[in-house]
Amino acid sequence: MTRFIKTLSFVVFLLIISFPIWEDNTKFLMNKFNRAEDSNDPFDSRSDKWNLRLTEFQTSPIFGIGFASVSVIDQTSLEKLKGIIEPGSSWLSVLSMTGILGFVPIFIFFTSHFTFLFRLKTSGENIASYLGSLFLLFTLHMLFEGYIFASGAFLFFLFMAFPRNIRRVQTSKNLS
Repeated sequence: MTRFIKTLSFVVFLLIISFPIWEDNTKFLMNKFNRAEDSNDPFDSRSDKWNLRLTEFQTSPIFGIGFASVSVIDQTSLEKLKGIIEPGSSWLSVLSMTGILGFVPIFIFFTSHFTFLFRLKTSGENIASYLGSLFLLFTLHMLFEGYIFASGAFLFFLFMAFPRNIRRVQTSKNLS
């Protein structure tokens, strides 16, 4: 633990010392924080997208509006020239694009992995806490980022590889 704290302190010290070098690269982020502060909404950049996903869900709650689709009333989530859809939340995009029929299987998928991790933790596996915290991080992060259907995104690949890694732990435990 002492070595970890020393290393962390050194990294923080390096970041503070080098801040003038990379400060210019934070202007977009600082503008985003200032805009959120001015509007008195901590989720300023996401609130509109979340409301649009909920509106889309309300138009077609059972089947959804269609895979990889956004409503035509939503011009903020779609970049036509690049072909990029920014849903604002993975969970709301699943709900709005695939409806309840698509959300239920994904919910079952998630709960099965949570229950597996809980059982693994109660059996005394040390790695279960690590895997559980990563899975919880992905689950919560998907409230704010919409990459669950983004097959070219880096986080999508990490997320999709994660269940396989969880099952490898189970397989290696059964072989031992």
